[in-house]
Amino acid sequence: MARPGLLGLLTDCRNPSGVQNRDQKRVFFRKALDRLAILPGVIAATEASSFPPYSFGWTEVLIPGKTHSEPWGTTFDLCSEGYFQTLSRTLLRGRLLSRSDVESARHVTVINQTLARRYFANENPVGQRIKFTTFEEWAAD
Repeated sequence: MARPGLLGLLTDCRNPSGVQNRDQKRVFFRKALDRLAILPGVIAATEASSFPPYSFGWTEVLIPGKTHSEPWGTTFDLCSEGYFQTLSRTLLRGRLLSRSDVESARHVTVINQTLARRYFANENPVGQRIKFTTFEEWAAD
């Protein structure tokens, strides 16, 4: 009998055979997630660049109109739309990632309370622009 809350986890699948480019990789992982999601007993499936409590990388944070003397930074992960549901995380404000965000590579982000408090203080961060210098585009939504 399976224990409630037990996570099945594939932790490393970097270079699938026959996958030559980014589009093929996206299709490969989308098909894999779709197949996993319909297996008996599976409640949610996602892909991510790392598994909590670890992070994929560190980036400097830039926010228009905000100045500071020290560099602002944060850790980050790249994930698919089911990430927060798979980890049973609750959304406090705004919206979660959608499948169309992921498939179109829209530059959107979901931030945690710590980043919101630290860099947006008493402002509502929803809809604000933020730049992670690791990436070239500004993210908002």
